Amino acid sequence: MNFNGSRLGFWFRPQSRITRTKVLVFYDPTTYYVGPTGTVFQNFYNTQGDVNPETDIWPNIQNREIAAGYQPELVIGYENLPADMNVYSHVWDIALNRPGSYPELTRWETITSFLTQIGANQGPTNIQIDPLFFGGVTSIVKPDFLIANNNNMVEFAAPGSWLDTGTDTNGNPTGVAMTTPGIGGQAYPAAMWETGSLSNAPAGAIISVLDVNFLTDAFLQNDFIDNIIASLMQR
Repeated sequence: MNFNGSRLGFWFRPQSRITRTKVLVFYDPTTYYVGPTGTVFQNFYNTQGDVNPETDIWPNIQNREIAAGYQPELVIGYENLPADMNVYSHVWDIALNRPGSYPELTRWETITSFLTQIGANQGPTNIQIDPLFFGGVTSIVKPDFLIANNNNMVEFAAPGSWLDTGTDTNGNPTGVAMTTPGIGGQAYPAAMWETGSLSNAPAGAIISVLDVNFLTDAFLQNDFIDNIIASLMQR
């Protein structure tokens, strides 16, 4: 997802995805947000030096999905999302979902709430995201997620960190770290909730990457994008 040019990624694989070739990419065209001091930033995507989802992210996802054999389509505005999401193999949410308070906190609250509702946090341990973000870090992609290629290095410009990915009622973790913390990071920039770990979405899987720059031309990490796609389809 797009927070001050740094993050936040969120991908979901719905049920009945095996035979689906369509892929949905969407974002909300929020043109302003209220900063932590109350300052209103107008036309945020185009004037604040931030990433524009339609021009800076969508083309690169489109290219990688087509190369993987999928048919991606872009929807702008949450109100324009199709009623039936089961026609898609997987879904990318690449931007802010609403204007309001400081974007990082707004988005963090949304994603942790969503994960909790679909069953990623079933025990006493809460899902937590580090409230700080860091400068450039190089992380190692764990072997289980090297499905499309063997490049285990991924660079993030200013990622957040997953401190806790939740536990089930037996105390077992429901989320799995996809990468090492990397130099300068405190926890894991990328995590996955695999098929079977979400009690209210037993056939679904989710990946969240707390960075957005790896999807842009300036910091493009195609091998990591390909491994995200492959992981969603096989895990």
